[in-house]
Amino acid sequence: MKKIVLYLTITCFIVTLFNYAFAKARAPEIGSIKTFVSENGRYNIGIKILGYPDGSLSICTFKEGSKIIWSKEIATTPGKVNISNNGKSIVMANWGWYDEGGFRGLSFYNSEGELLKDISFGDKGKDSMLWIRETAISTDGMYYILGTDGREKAKIYLYEFSSANLLWANEYGFENAVEIEILGKGSPVLVATFDYNSGDMLFVMLNINGDMLWQKKIEKNFSWDIKDYLHLNDKGQSFEIFDKAMGQYISFINKDGKVIQK
Repeated sequence: MKKIVLYLTITCFIVTLFNYAFAKARAPEIGSIKTFVSENGRYNIGIKILGYPDGSLSICTFKEGSKIIWSKEIATTPGKVNISNNGKSIVMANWGWYDEGGFRGLSFYNSEGELLKDISFGDKGKDSMLWIRETAISTDGMYYILGTDGREKAKIYLYEFSSANLLWANEYGFENAVEIEILGKGSPVLVATFDYNSGDMLFVMLNINGDMLWQKKIEKNFSWDIKDYLHLNDKGQSFEIFDKAMGQYISFINKDGKVIQK
C-alpha cells in the first residue's frame, strides 16, 4: 500500500512539473515592458505591451546602453527578440497564440529601425504557427536561427539576415530544443536538445549548411535549473558543454570539422 501511495505521489509530482513547464501563459499587463539584450550586453530593446499580444500593436525602443537610438510603434507584439553584437541586425519573433506559446512570423529590422521584411510561417499569406523554444543571432548579424520541439527530434531553422530567406530547416537530436549558439560566417552551429521522459541530452554540432559534424549523448543530464549548457568561442574552434553529473563543463576542440575532447 505504501508503494502505491509513493508511486501516485511521484506521478503527481511529475505531472505537476510538466504542467508548470508547459502551462498556458498569463495575459501580460498592459503598459508593461519586456527587455531583450544583445549577447555582449551593449544593445537592448524594450517592448511595451499595448494590448493582448496576438493582434496588438506595441512600442519598440532600441538603445545602446542607456542611449535611445530609435523608438517607434510597430504592428506586432514580439515575444522573442535577438540583436547582433554589432547592433546592425534585429530579428523579432511575433506572437500569434500567446496563451498557447505560438508564434506567427518573424520581422527583420536594421539598426535604424527600418523594417526590412516580414515573413509569415503560413503558406501563401495564411497564418500558421511555430512553437519556438530557442532563438539566436550570429554575432556578426549575418544569420538568425530558431529551434522548435518535434515528435522525435527538434527542428532547427536557419535564416540569412540580409534577404530574410530560409536557408534550411532540418531535424536533429532529441525532441526538445534547449539552447542554440551561432557565431557567424564560417563558424559552426551548436545545438543542445533533450528527451523529456528520460532527461537524456544530445549535443549536436552543425556546419552552416546544416550538415551534422558531431554529436554527443549524456544520459540524465537535463535540468530546468541549468540555464547555460553551451559555450562556443569567438571562432568556433573550441566549445564546452555542461555535464550535470560532473558539475562542470567538458571542453572540446573543433579542427576542420573533426571534434576531439581536450
